[in-house]
Amino acid sequence: MIPPVILAPRPGDRVLDMCAAPGGKSTQLVEAVGKAGRVVVNEVDRERMMRLVKTVERLVPEDVWGVVEYRLGDGRMLELGDWEGTSANAGGCEHGGNTWNGEGGAGKTHESEETDVWSDGKGTSEPQLQRQYNTSRILGMPFDAILVDAPCSGEGTINLSLPSSYRHWSPQFVTKISRLQRQLLYNAYALLKPGGTLVYSTCTLSPQENEEVVQELLDDYGDNVELVELDPPFGGVGGVGLANFSRGLRRHLGKEYRRDMENALRVFPDEDYEGFFVAKLRKKNI
Repeated sequence: MIPPVILAPRPGDRVLDMCAAPGGKSTQLVEAVGKAGRVVVNEVDRERMMRLVKTVERLVPEDVWGVVEYRLGDGRMLELGDWEGTSANAGGCEHGGNTWNGEGGAGKTHESEETDVWSDGKGTSEPQLQRQYNTSRILGMPFDAILVDAPCSGEGTINLSLPSSYRHWSPQFVTKISRLQRQLLYNAYALLKPGGTLVYSTCTLSPQENEEVVQELLDDYGDNVELVELDPPFGGVGGVGLANFSRGLRRHLGKEYRRDMENALRVFPDEDYEGFFVAKLRKKNI
């Protein structure tokens, strides 16, 4: 899958997967950081957390399970706690605030340091299905790399022969979900160490959920952040069989976007790919 490849964490890195379920991308991150690294996988929904743990434990060797730390909570509420004497979220996330109560969300922020234990609900006693997750929102040290594979309207996965794939969609839903995406992205940036990298991705085609979300953060943080150029893979735009790869949009329906928005990557759906958007941000050492 594209986003973890573009994030490209190094062996030994401390990584956050902010919206981790169902877990396929998390396993790629674990493989990249190796036994010397740490991958914090966060998910807001308990049932999706169960799927996440099962995916990780099915695809990751048991002797590497210790690399993974499971967190149940709202990604917008995660904090670093004291680091060099101050909270990384001091001053607040401009877009932070309300707990997401949208479809599939737990709608609850966990304040305590307690640890919960979940099971698959079938009375199984297999150790791999009895895992612990942390419900504290305090994370400790900042991260070398963060993946925000954000909830979205799913326009890149719509199948016109399957009404269930688009029944949820409306212009109002796009506006609502884009607010959540901004909040997640801004908080992820606050959790990132200087010099660290952050990948923001969606499986939608809407500029309102893609270019406009990223542009707002770039405009707000100015010289403190850069949008890293992503070359379309395997030979570039227009390569054989890869016409569905394109750069980020500069304009759409009369709206103008930043020149560097072309550094992002768009994937248009075909028989091989779902529609996708990926942007890679670097927090500068300023």
